Amino acid sequence: MVYYDERAYEYDEIYQGRGPAIPDSDAYKNDVEKIKETVSAFGKGHLIDVGCGTCFWLPFYARNCSQITLIDQSKKMLSVCKERVDKLGLRNKCHFIQGDFFRVDLEDNAYDSALVGFFISHLSLEQERMFFAKLKRILKPNAQLLIIDSAWSEKRKKYRKKEGMQKKASG
Repeated sequence: MVYYDERAYEYDEIYQGRGPAIPDSDAYKNDVEKIKETVSAFGKGHLIDVGCGTCFWLPFYARNCSQITLIDQSKKMLSVCKERVDKLGLRNKCHFIQGDFFRVDLEDNAYDSALVGFFISHLSLEQERMFFAKLKRILKPNAQLLIIDSAWSEKRKKYRKKEGMQKKASG
């Protein structure tokens, strides 16, 4: 959480292809544009955004939803998210939860859709199993699910390890 709390106000730069973790900024920007198209056509009813971060994707799916629950463990990321929600005038349809998805009590069969952005790649295999079990429990039958995440590749292997703590270069 220290990383996300310290980077909250600059985090959206990665979606613009900037930062030390982005080896090919043009490819990343192109990916983000394609994801925006997908996210714009996604969502219905009561949506839960798991690991919402700064709510970068919110402007693209919000119009498709009647209610939105935004959950993130980082207090500062959620603070940036709240600023974005207010700027978009969406406070009346958004509910915020600051906490660990695994520990937060969420109602069974409560959500019509779920967006999970860049969260699963942070989990171990056991945590993935627990995550999907909880997600299955909180989603209504026939709910929509959209997962946005990074795939492990030989190119990424050149820049970082797949698991474990790693120091990020500053600047």
